[in-house]
Amino acid sequence: TDAASRATHDEMLRRADEVLASGRGVIFDATFLRAESREGVRALAARHGRPFLFVELDADGATLGERLRRRAEGPRVSDAGPELLATLRARRQPPDELPAHERMRLDARLGADALTDAIVRRLG
Repeated sequence: TDAASRATHDEMLRRADEVLASGRGVIFDATFLRAESREGVRALAARHGRPFLFVELDADGATLGERLRRRAEGPRVSDAGPELLATLRARRQPPDELPAHERMRLDARLGADALTDAIVRRLG
């Protein structure tokens, strides 16, 4: 539900605030479909004087559907399954509110190592 999603997002922000206050960095792994959810994370980074980079993983519908089907077959924390794909895609707002230096778009079909390498290179 929207309320459950907001509660999860708020708890992530609360925990991230504690981590950032300790001097460590934070990586959020979430959909961030809406501009307001991205703004909360961006504002948190700014309050702590930390850089912000929104990494958008792009994948075609077939790839997303297959990943959601595989996720549904095993233990999972997320309730996102193949049946929600169309709804999630319809609710998505492109991150156009973010300046180019705070955005990075990558092909989600790349392996985890290639994705990590690209992000590390971008962060310098």
